[in-house]
Amino acid sequence: MATRSRTQTSSGRPDERAASVGGSARRKILGDIADLKNLLRNPFSFLFARSSQEELVAAYLIREHSRGRSVGEILDDRYVQNRLTPQQQTRLLDRPEVIRALGQDTAEAAKQQLPAEGS
Repeated sequence: MATRSRTQTSSGRPDERAASVGGSARRKILGDIADLKNLLRNPFSFLFARSSQEELVAAYLIREHSRGRSVGEILDDRYVQNRLTPQQQTRLLDRPEVIRALGQDTAEAAKQQLPAEGS
């Protein structure tokens, strides 16, 4: 007597429901394993991750500065104020692509004009 696999019905035809549930469960497990491998590869990567908000504001800052606006004026925009804390704004001015676009002296001067982190 032949044994049936778990994904076959009593008539010997494949059971699509069982196969799809098993397939999605396998994909989830494999995805979880891949996430675990990435975490074990670099367990502190989340500490150095940049938020997408910072990416967007950096692009905005560079674009607006290339249009001739001053950095202080751009940092006072509601767009920037609503998306970044003063600490994040300071970090924004430390990003290499921002320093390249603005220039070292301009970035440093803008950091000096930001409110102190404790206030």
